[in-house]
This record gives sequence, C-alpha cells and structure tokens, in this order.
Amino acid sequence: MHYLTTLIYFFELDSFNEFISKIVKVNSLRLPSEAIFSSELNINTLFDGMPLSCSFSGFAMDVDLSIGVIKAKNGENNKVIEYMLTSGVISSALEHAVPEELFSTNIFSVEGISAVKALQIANDQGIPIYTISQDNLSEVLPKLQINDVIKASITNAVRAGKTVSVSKNNINYNNWNGCGYVISDPDTGAGAYLISGSINGGIIIFKNTDCDQSWEECYTNCINILVPVGPWSVFSKVTLLTNILYSLGGISFTLTIYGSDHVLLPEIMKIPLLSVVADSLVKSGLMYLSWVAGTSYGCMASCGINQCNYYKE
Repeated sequence: MHYLTTLIYFFELDSFNEFISKIVKVNSLRLPSEAIFSSELNINTLFDGMPLSCSFSGFAMDVDLSIGVIKAKNGENNKVIEYMLTSGVISSALEHAVPEELFSTNIFSVEGISAVKALQIANDQGIPIYTISQDNLSEVLPKLQINDVIKASITNAVRAGKTVSVSKNNINYNNWNGCGYVISDPDTGAGAYLISGSINGGIIIFKNTDCDQSWEECYTNCINILVPVGPWSVFSKVTLLTNILYSLGGISFTLTIYGSDHVLLPEIMKIPLLSVVADSLVKSGLMYLSWVAGTSYGCMASCGINQCNYYKE
C-alpha cells in the first residue's frame, strides 16, 4: 500500500513533467529519487515521557529527493527556471492529491495537506502570504506568527540567497495546525515545498471519533473501504493504464533518444500492442495483489493499535 502510493505519485509527476517539458521546450530526465509514504502515530506518554500507548493518526508523504537533468532546447536558462517552478508546484500538489485519490471513496473522504494547499487555504482565509528575500527579511520576519524553528529555517535560506513564500500565521484544517512554505532558488527554479515539521511533502489526516466497535468490525470496515473490489475497480483501471503507458512510454523514450532513423526503429515497431497490453495485465494483477496484501496488514495493525472507527461506514 505504501509502496504503490509512492509509485503512483512518481508516475503522475513524470506524466505532468513530460507534458510541461513539451510546452516549455526543454528536455528532462529523472534521476534516482526518493519518497517515503508512512503511517503516523499519536503517542501517549506517562508523566516522565515513557510511551504508554499509541494510536493511528493518518499518513505522511515525505519526498526527500526528487532530481533530474533539465536542458532547454534553445539553450535559454529562463526556460529551465520556468519548467522547474511549474513542476515544483505540481509535485507539491500531488503530495496531497494522490493519497486523496487513492484512499477516498463515496462513503469515506480523506483530506491531505501539502505546502501549496496550505498556502492556498491561508490565502482563502485572508491570511497574508509573504515572499521573503534578502531585501525584506528584516521587515517581514517580525510579522510572522509561526514556529520559531520555521523562522530560523527561513532566515538561513534567505541569507543563503534563496527566496521563501510563507503565510503570516498558521492555518487550522481538519485538526491540523501548521503552515506551508516554499524555499526556492531564483537562479535555477529548484525548490523545497515544506509544511510544519520540516516534511518535504504532505500529511493525510483521518478523523478520530468514537471507539465503540470491535476489532472484527474495525478490520472488516477497513478492508471494505480501502481494498478495491473486482477487476474493473478504479484502482485496477488506474494500474492497468499506468503499466500500458509505462510500456508505451519506454518505446517513445527509445525513439526520442535514438531518433526515428535509428537501426532499432524497425524492431521497435514490430512490438505488437497486444503483447504490451498482456504484459501490463500481468503487472497490474501483481500490483493489485500487493495492494490487497499490504492493506490487509495495515488494517490489522491499525485496528489492533486502536479500534476507534477510522474506517466506520
């Protein structure tokens, strides 16, 4: 479950990046990147700080490393900066959007927070958004009503030549209190899209209400909601389409690298579409089984920790 969420995140991001690169007219190639999608716990402690119990509180996505090689086709650096800024905003938005898409159902809604969503919520609530540089750091910093750790991080980034976008104060959204902020390099367009807690990603929040159901009820409801059913479920369609696009994308990438007149072209064009679909069906089936197994384990763990009705229908 955690692995597939991260896999789908990178697939959607790469699909958007390919589209952006064609519009902006740059060549882009992803290098090995890293993201962590994890389960979060609330820890209850004794007076001396010793852990007493814990409960499941939601998920977190932390994209620690997302890098690539970007070159403008006409050699203009401003094209690279435009691509990086656009890709960065989309990458941040996907950090809350992908889990929301995967875990929400018609009877169970999941909400996420990412840097761009936190800034959007702050703007919708009438909270001022500041863009901080070396020119206005001393003027804006005293106005910020946010965590001192974040203030220190902003100060260090600006003094190093970066610019920072941040809301004047925290937002409160679905019991999450914090802020989103973006640290960007004006020379390259590269940036870090952060939320409170220094997470370079997003938080997915589950509401905690009653604790009136048994372990069996909790597990059954969790499985019914989170495990897609049947070969034509949304998840199955998404994974099938994903793998078909990956296969076709491999062919397209080969043509892009070697050109239409390369000696490999006749062999590439012999690949029947049916074999691509068949290979994708096998991969989709394996992904579906992995999802079911992972979700089953996650439901057992979370319901065993706390039988509160996170999954109550």
